[in-house]
Amino acid sequence: MRGEHERTATPFDDQVRELLALFDADNGDGQAAAVPAVGNRPEIWMLGSGDHTARIVGSLGLPFVSAHHLKPLNTVAAVRTYLRTFQPSSLYPAPRISISVAVIVAENDERAQWLAGSLRMKIAQRRQGRPIQLPSPELAEAPGYTTPRD
Repeated sequence: MRGEHERTATPFDDQVRELLALFDADNGDGQAAAVPAVGNRPEIWMLGSGDHTARIVGSLGLPFVSAHHLKPLNTVAAVRTYLRTFQPSSLYPAPRISISVAVIVAENDERAQWLAGSLRMKIAQRRQGRPIQLPSPELAEAPGYTTPRD
């Protein structure tokens, strides 16, 4: 595993290129290859919530997943940036876009609202500078619940 300095000293787009090269039998620069993976490259989609990641993904000619579930106000701008900067690649001659959203499904609105209490509580705690793991709906509806219980 690489140390913090080595991971952050190399620009992210170069790190992605290095990862992609592991799937090529002859990557041309004498670097290691992931032997079981050579020729078996998975479909690689990159998740991002803003212009910076969208620009990198577009320049690499990879599919883009806009993280609407994390930053919904950035979705349209990120997708536009991706489309504007997309460079066709041998694997993806045209842009490919997916948008991730948070969805709660239940048999009725009342049940869906109850289930959503967990997410509302998690978001409220994060905004107050007290990040928590996602609580159960029962815990989220408990009177006076503000911090995780031991």
